[in-house]
Amino acid sequence: MRAATFRRPVLLLACVLAILTVLVAPAAATTYSPNRFDDPIGPPPATNCTPPAPVNGCSLRGAISVAKTGDTIQLQAGTYKLSSAGQLNITKQLTILGAGPGATTIEAGTAGQPSRVIGVQGGVGLTMSGVTITGGEVVGTDGAAGTTAGEEGKEGEGVNGAGIDTTGPLTLTEVVVTGNKLVGGNGGAGAAGGANGGSAGGRGGAADGAGINVGEAPVTLDRVAIIGNVAQSGTGGDGGDAGMNGIGGAGGESGSVAGAGLDAGTGSSIVVTDTLIAGNLAETSPAGAGGTGGANSGTGGAGGQGEAASGGGLFSNGSVKLTNVTFTGNLAAGGTGGVGGSGRGTVAEAGGKGGFGGGGQGGAIALFNGAAGQFASVTIAGNKAGASVAGAGGAGSHGGAAGAVGAKGSTEGGNLLLSSATLSLRDTIIADGEGDPGHENCVFSSGGVLTSLGHNLEDHHQCLTKPAAGDLVDTAAGLGPLAVNGGPTETMALLPGSAAIDAGEAACVDALGAPLTEDQRGDPRGTPCDIGAFEVQPEPPPAEPGEPGSPSGPGGGSGSGGSTGSSGGGPTGLGGGPTRTIFPGPGPGHEKVVLNKLKLSPKAVRDGKKSTISFSLDVAVPVKFSLQREVAGVRAGKRCVAPRHGVSGKRCTRPVAAHDAPLLPGGPTAGDRRLAWTPKGLPAGTYVLTATPAGGKPTTLKFNVH
Repeated sequence: MRAATFRRPVLLLACVLAILTVLVAPAAATTYSPNRFDDPIGPPPATNCTPPAPVNGCSLRGAISVAKTGDTIQLQAGTYKLSSAGQLNITKQLTILGAGPGATTIEAGTAGQPSRVIGVQGGVGLTMSGVTITGGEVVGTDGAAGTTAGEEGKEGEGVNGAGIDTTGPLTLTEVVVTGNKLVGGNGGAGAAGGANGGSAGGRGGAADGAGINVGEAPVTLDRVAIIGNVAQSGTGGDGGDAGMNGIGGAGGESGSVAGAGLDAGTGSSIVVTDTLIAGNLAETSPAGAGGTGGANSGTGGAGGQGEAASGGGLFSNGSVKLTNVTFTGNLAAGGTGGVGGSGRGTVAEAGGKGGFGGGGQGGAIALFNGAAGQFASVTIAGNKAGASVAGAGGAGSHGGAAGAVGAKGSTEGGNLLLSSATLSLRDTIIADGEGDPGHENCVFSSGGVLTSLGHNLEDHHQCLTKPAAGDLVDTAAGLGPLAVNGGPTETMALLPGSAAIDAGEAACVDALGAPLTEDQRGDPRGTPCDIGAFEVQPEPPPAEPGEPGSPSGPGGGSGSGGSTGSSGGGPTGLGGGPTRTIFPGPGPGHEKVVLNKLKLSPKAVRDGKKSTISFSLDVAVPVKFSLQREVAGVRAGKRCVAPRHGVSGKRCTRPVAAHDAPLLPGGPTAGDRRLAWTPKGLPAGTYVLTATPAGGKPTTLKFNVH
């Protein structure tokens, strides 16, 4: 009887629990499919997105506004052009899927109304794949000028994240982030003095993370290209002129710049695989000029300090784990010191001292303030830290002395800077950096420490100061230019005869310590593996006539094989298999940068005699020159090696690096270019000159030295 007494309450409780379970069950996620590419903000509304959306009823912005946490937005092929409504605000955890970065684009950039592309707010997560993010531009507001005597100019507004700005977890797969720009606000001018000295100019605004900016959040990037993004700080405000007596106001400092491609703060965690970070520019603007001295008496004010630019490709204060990543063509250019103010008055007065000029720091990568890096099978080559420029001293008056020229800092690591940070390397190439002598590749400051885990290659002896087993120092990398070599992103192939071939670990591992079986392109790793992000593939055996891959058989074509890792021929030239997605570079219409009309005159080149290189460039990006000499070799497996005792095989021609490649002076400039070049120390023979614009295909020119 007691059991019967409790039966009804138990059944009733079970029914109540079942009803509650149904009531609180999470709603199924919804997939929204925007069906218009413009961005109306109403009327008419464009938020009629409930599947199936009516024709022309749902925009991308509309889908984001109605989506719930956990929903997916599926984009078609085409360009989703943002309107004057500005950035897309993500306030819920969403997934955005495109048809591929070469097919689907989200573009900001309404004329006269710049905005970033995507802002992720409130710490929510965003997962995105198959999309190009471009056209973002964020311009800071200028600081106000001082208006009353003694009032300093105000600081310009700092800016960040022109492509993507996020405070929450970010996962990108097969995404291109290109052609985005930051410009910090200029500092305001200091007020003129009344009876006394002038006031100081305001500091320029900072610019951090033109492509991607993250706070204290995890970031995962796989098969991503971050290319051709620009971060530029604001200029320092000019110092105010002194009144009747006194010193002119000091010029304001320029703003700082960090991570033109990717910027990550303290507490962030970045994991990057199979990715290209190239052609990004971090540039600090000039500092403000000092004001003039007083009308009766007074020296000129000092010029402001030009700040350093840090991390052309990547800047981080957090954890960074990179595997199969290529950095090339990135530039960090520091700011010019402000000009000293002129002396003024009725007697001899000295001019003001010129401002300090900061140099570039970490042309490719800058790790600061406790950052911890782990790199495996990474190629860091051909990046630059720009030289610093000191401010000129101001002119003296009535025979007074001119102001002293300001001091200037050194460039700190054409490829890499570690400042209060640690980094471990394995199977990684660091080469061809540009900076002050002794700082071409690496600089460690404030206790920065690099630990080699072995099998790395450096063409100087600045990074691998304590070589481990398998390390190669003072060794040329033997890299080809950035090019389409198969796979989702462009890569830098190992040229035949490169010391990096078969010089890696017996079995490569990634930055997390797991087995690494593929290179950046997705091609198999060998045993031992090659050093860097690129693995040379074995040449296929010659096909018999009539077989697939032969000139007369199906699929025959012009596969490049060997050093590019593509084999077998085929209609696409990428192995005869399915066409792989190739990420576009920056440029009009988001096509590749085009360098053409490459010529050398006179055609009869002689060592020690002046020549002229000319070419045309459609977009202002850095250009990298490389020079190889063709020499005889013999075939040994998958390599063309120097003839030596005990090696027999078919004759082949192998390129070897020549060490007198021309350098392109000045910053990136579009249009027709001419470059004077006097080759030195080149023996007679056949040479190949390669000019590669950041984000574009290389152009080659073969010539003979007589």
